[in-house]
Amino acid sequence: MGEKPSTFFLAFYSKQYQSFEEMHKKQFSKEEQNKPKLPWLDLLSADLLALDKELRKQRDDLEDLDELHQLLAHLMDAGGKRLRPVVVLLGSKALEISKEKAINIACAAEWIHSASLFHDDVVDRAETRRNLTASHLIWGNTFAVLGGDYCLSMALDRIQKTDDMRAFSSINKTVRAMIVSELVQLKQKTNPSLSIETYYRIIKGKTASLMSWCSSCAEIGDPTLTRCLSAFGYQLGLAFQITDDVLDMSGDETLLGKSVGQDLKEGNFTLPVILASRQNPKIEKLIRQYKETAEHETETTPGKPDHNLKPTEQISQMVKETDALKRAMEMAKEHARKAESKLTSLPHTPWRSQLLKMADFAVNRKR
Repeated sequence: MGEKPSTFFLAFYSKQYQSFEEMHKKQFSKEEQNKPKLPWLDLLSADLLALDKELRKQRDDLEDLDELHQLLAHLMDAGGKRLRPVVVLLGSKALEISKEKAINIACAAEWIHSASLFHDDVVDRAETRRNLTASHLIWGNTFAVLGGDYCLSMALDRIQKTDDMRAFSSINKTVRAMIVSELVQLKQKTNPSLSIETYYRIIKGKTASLMSWCSSCAEIGDPTLTRCLSAFGYQLGLAFQITDDVLDMSGDETLLGKSVGQDLKEGNFTLPVILASRQNPKIEKLIRQYKETAEHETETTPGKPDHNLKPTEQISQMVKETDALKRAMEMAKEHARKAESKLTSLPHTPWRSQLLKMADFAVNRKR
């Protein structure tokens, strides 16, 4: 294969790394560096190049709309793990779905994910995304929201190309679940009494539902295998999101592409905070104090990020003094084990093997 992967496709490696090996050394501890280095990238190289080509083609059709084209390029060229399209492609191999349909579904998955990032950053008033200034702070909220809407339209265009009503039905159900979960999260912002049950309701909708749709390849394959893969993706999504929430409290800012503790700063209290507040009642008291500060900040400077970080820094430190991060990771690993168990009825193929490795990757990463 003479064509080299583009910067767009290889953005997963991030511009700060000169090679995959350098990225791997910085993302993983010395003990973890001997683990497989995301082998699915080699296994799916032809498909990923096709995916890259199709995504760039859709994006570059906007060259007459400079600002929208720049907004999309700002997010897409900045990085990202591309895990959702990879899950689609691996699932499609297990289901023996045609490459053309798989690429269309994988493109749709990436467009939906991109739409959610644009919208989330506006709602959360985020300042950074993938180590860059958040799009809405450059082009404004209106343009960022419309950019997200455009991404959704591109996803629907790709689903239409599958010529399968099951794909339309399943994506409608999935996007609706994502929106409902975001509304629940918005309602629960700075809620000092957020329960584990409500937290799970949020992450099931905003992360697990899309990952489940991806692994099932839009539910267009063999029903029995589709159910297994859908259940795998659901548990994978839970494992991935809980790990993300742990990394948000304890990770490396350079690798994360955003400030550590950003969820706290945005008023989103995640599993580590919930678990820690049950051990230390002072944390809930601080959360109530933070809520009052955040509400005052919103009233006096609507639409501006909250820069009063003292309460969040205190909460973060107190969380780290408990075993909440460890307990949350144990819960994430349990979901990863459940994900692996959902694949037992699948034939032993290279694709099944890579899906199992992805479950391991979800909870053994640094970004």
